[in-house]
Amino acid sequence: YNEQPYCELVKADFFELDFSPCHTGAHETFDKLREKIVLDLTVKVLQLQQVQVGKLPKDKC
Repeated sequence: YNEQPYCELVKADFFELDFSPCHTGAHETFDKLREKIVLDLTVKVLQLQQVQVGKLPKDKC
């Protein structure tokens, strides 16, 4: 009998870049803009489980 797995967020990083798809000079204007976003997620997938442990042997003294 196992529980449902669940996730735990460990880390999230966002990387954003805005740029013009057409080459323009330093002081020129542009009419198109592209935006790219990368989301880097690190998650743990966890599950609670019951494990039966046998009896420990008694020490013989």
